[in-house]
Amino acid sequence: MIKINNYDECIISDRNGTYGGAAGSKEGIIIDNEYWMIKYPQRTNSMNNVAISYTTAPLSEFVGSHIYEILGYDTHETELGIRNNKLVVACKDFCSNGAMLREIRTIKNVYNKDIEEELAVSLHSTGDSHSIDIDELKIHLTYNPILKNVPGIKERFWECSIVDILINNNDRNNGNWGLLYKDGINKLAPVYDNGASFSNKMSVSEMEKCCKDESIIKQKAMSVRTTYSKDGKVLFAKKFLSLDNTEIKKAVLKLTPIIHRKLPDIKDFIYEIPSKVGDFDIMPKAQKEYYMKCLDANYEYLIEPRYREIINEKHITSQKNHKQHEIEEEL
Repeated sequence: MIKINNYDECIISDRNGTYGGAAGSKEGIIIDNEYWMIKYPQRTNSMNNVAISYTTAPLSEFVGSHIYEILGYDTHETELGIRNNKLVVACKDFCSNGAMLREIRTIKNVYNKDIEEELAVSLHSTGDSHSIDIDELKIHLTYNPILKNVPGIKERFWECSIVDILINNNDRNNGNWGLLYKDGINKLAPVYDNGASFSNKMSVSEMEKCCKDESIIKQKAMSVRTTYSKDGKVLFAKKFLSLDNTEIKKAVLKLTPIIHRKLPDIKDFIYEIPSKVGDFDIMPKAQKEYYMKCLDANYEYLIEPRYREIINEKHITSQKNHKQHEIEEEL
């Protein structure tokens, strides 16, 4: 069973007040002489059509991060616990070794003549930290003097887009991924900020209702939205996956077999989260069931069908090339 920690005795760190982001309050603390950040659940009073008092973002952060880890990605270290009578997630400060986090939204501001010319042609440059125009980003990954030299950055971005569809994280915005800079070198930061995963504004009673009707679960999968846009329009996951984009296809081909193989491990991990500790609800049975059904549905109705389509496309292309080769030999 996964341990739920008590952070009430942890002292405030000298980094308290330095952590950004809009989703809920944050607090810098010390755990075992190391810097950690506590993320509190966000109040939902100002959110329309939300039936709960607080989001389940801390739990979503914890589960989403560990799914990334299970799938083999360098991921923000997270723990679940209680502080100030709330379920919170503790995130280890990965900048504590002297590195500095550089978010993509700031790196995109770096001037480059080629970028300016490419963006001026026909793109809907959002300039919005809460959405990513994929054509704009492709230009930055190709021409940005910082981004283009970071090993593995293209693969990380496109692969994260697939994992985020699996866990229904529609907030991988320009502030939720970035680089670590130290001693003149930029490298990929661990995957972080997964708190928008798994419908974190949905009540457990709503989840229980969904689990009783497979058609609702399927509908939820088919209506998964991404944080990515094209031509000024935000893309649903199915549309995003169907784009004729070589990098997306590569990511789907790589990740689909891994997800298929790792889904049992992911479900075992979710099962090991306590339903309740003392007076605190951690992850009720209905919530666990909902998470698992969403994982299955997003894989079954979105990711796996696209994988089969791409495999079929490659087979047809191979057949055409073989036929063309035979014709050329006859000539």
